[in-house]
Amino acid sequence: GSTCSAMRCGTWWTRGCGRVELGSISHGPAGSDRPLGRVATFVDSAEERLHPFGAEDGSKVEVAMTSEPVPWVKTIVPEGAIDCYVNANPPQGGVSWDRTSHVFGSSQRLAPLDATGLITAMELAGIDRALLGPPPMGSTENPEEGYRWTLDAVQRYPERLKLSVRVDPRDGIAAVRRLESMVRNDGGAALRLVPALVGVPMSDRIYYALYAKCIELDIPVTVTVGMPAARVSSFIQHPRHLDDVCVFWPELTIVSTHGGHPWSDVLVGMMAQWPNLYHMLSAFAPRYYPPELIKYLNSSRGRSKVMFATDFPLMSFERAVQELPSCGISDAAWPNFLRHNAETIFWRST
Repeated sequence: GSTCSAMRCGTWWTRGCGRVELGSISHGPAGSDRPLGRVATFVDSAEERLHPFGAEDGSKVEVAMTSEPVPWVKTIVPEGAIDCYVNANPPQGGVSWDRTSHVFGSSQRLAPLDATGLITAMELAGIDRALLGPPPMGSTENPEEGYRWTLDAVQRYPERLKLSVRVDPRDGIAAVRRLESMVRNDGGAALRLVPALVGVPMSDRIYYALYAKCIELDIPVTVTVGMPAARVSSFIQHPRHLDDVCVFWPELTIVSTHGGHPWSDVLVGMMAQWPNLYHMLSAFAPRYYPPELIKYLNSSRGRSKVMFATDFPLMSFERAVQELPSCGISDAAWPNFLRHNAETIFWRST
């Protein structure tokens, strides 16, 4: 029979089937006194039914009880998943998430975490590594303190965290110098850009010196596409702006973020066109992943192009992992999506 592994007390996972709850103790075939294990019940939004874990006759299948719970994602990638988009939310610094509260809910629920707490939360969800960026621009009154906290976390847990550098392109050459310093001296592994917070699209010349420096430093740039959660101009982040960047900077590795909604079909077309363009499915609960991106991920052409991310703390590790099994990703695409693509792009030297 098939076995599944526990992520937390009472909730078990099995590959490709969704969440299963443990019910009453069951027994084996009629006449047998051997306990079989707890009855596993499949749970989804529409119905609750017995799930036989692949048994065509509908018979109950033994659920292995383990002394050390194993998160569901580790049944697919034993090393754990990689989260490509995590935001620092330190206890100090007064980070505010209020401008996105109409989408993600009250910032009061986003409890700050110290570095150890962040690693613990990742471990419970089966997330091995993360690309960690400082708090977003404008979210804290003291951005330097947020940066110091982020650097300290990366230096304390170098095997688990890599630094995603944030700079303001409007600072010109000072931003370029800061990026270079953070990469050469502090282990920066990527540049993180959010055009909606800058006020100009990603194809604007204000970014060009940074793109050139990323090529020189051999690091990727991550760029948010799609309608932003904050109530600012949306068309600044239309994926069509990626076209000019890919044309003019063919050596630049570009990883778009946040789904591209409501222009996800344009984003898929861009990825199919340009070999240096990728995407991470961040800032979406998996149940709401754009279907165009899931279809592309499941294809042979898209399997190496799309990767997992959360946008923590706005999207919690726990919720993302809980909803992943029901989002329609094929068995063949899971390992690349959860880990291997991110290793190729962001962990090139390890």
